[in-house]
Amino acid sequence: MNANKCLRSFLLLCALIVVLQLFHGLSPTSSAASKENSEQASKELFIFARFHALPGQERGVEDALRKIIAPTRQQEPGCLEIHIFRSIKDARLFYIHSRWVDGAAFDHHITQPYIKQFAEDVQPLVDHKLDTTRATVIE
Repeated sequence: MNANKCLRSFLLLCALIVVLQLFHGLSPTSSAASKENSEQASKELFIFARFHALPGQERGVEDALRKIIAPTRQQEPGCLEIHIFRSIKDARLFYIHSRWVDGAAFDHHITQPYIKQFAEDVQPLVDHKLDTTRATVIE
């Protein structure tokens, strides 16, 4: 394998590791953080994920997003709803918004083979690290 292929493989592996870390979040570092995480796990969870396509890769990002919607809706009872969006002002900007019964349901979701494949497929099509936010309703 030549040096360019080795470097490209290494970079793709690094990107996949970053994606998985984003989906899993950081480990709690204190008992207070652990208590807060366990309380959050029993609450309904909202996910906001942002994808900004590289120039010319808009169709690839949209296709990758579309591939995960049906299996998520059909095979995951913990998913209350999931939708994809495209910005009106920036055609390269996409979002996923999803709602889950709790954190455990989303944690299960990100272990699914089609989600792992999605992360591998979409990372080289966007111009940033994957940006995923876990949130709960405050009002």
